[in-house]
Amino acid sequence: MSYSGTVSAAMEGALAGIRSVALSQRYERTGMGDQVPFDTAEAWGERALKPLLDAPWAPRTLVNINFPPVPPEAVRGIKPVAQGLRDYGRVGLDKRVDPRGFLIIGSR
Repeated sequence: MSYSGTVSAAMEGALAGIRSVALSQRYERTGMGDQVPFDTAEAWGERALKPLLDAPWAPRTLVNINFPPVPPEAVRGIKPVAQGLRDYGRVGLDKRVDPRGFLIIGSR
């Protein structure tokens, strides 16, 4: 699997013809335990989603919004970017446990 459960669920919706948005909170890999801060997602979520409501979408489109692990007041704005491409032939797999105790199998 190469996507988070959040993105995978949104991808399934997009494939079914449903406009789909994944909201992802980035956090530090160690030292946070179950204390992942969602303050920025809470403060910026509506601002990030509102422009998408009336925007035209191509069929089977998925939007992933990533919130940074910084305080809300440190965010300077919203920057839309295109999906990147990964050369899976050059990526190694890494098995680890994240700060919340979830097993992660993904790229290094």
